[in-house]
Amino acid sequence: MAQQLNEGEKIIDQWTLSFIGDERILSSLVISNQNVYFGEGMLTIPREDIARVESFRRFFIFQRFRIVTKSGKEFVFDRGIMPVGGIVSLLQEPAK
Repeated sequence: MAQQLNEGEKIIDQWTLSFIGDERILSSLVISNQNVYFGEGMLTIPREDIARVESFRRFFIFQRFRIVTKSGKEFVFDRGIMPVGGIVSLLQEPAK
């Protein structure tokens, strides 16, 4: 990941998945103790701005999750048939 981290910021984990917006974009989702990053500079969500994270399925098998910010913006990610429970649980933990 070429993303510049803030002082005291540490990467917790990362996954390859798709962002579902106007188009489907495949890249890396990186979760740090302070932010959520997708792509190289494409999307940064401060963890303290996350209001809720929800998992859901599309067509019974495709695993997706939604990040909703305190301002009401929604970001949908898709992992295909791979589980999203670990990512959702991690994002539901308070930022450190």
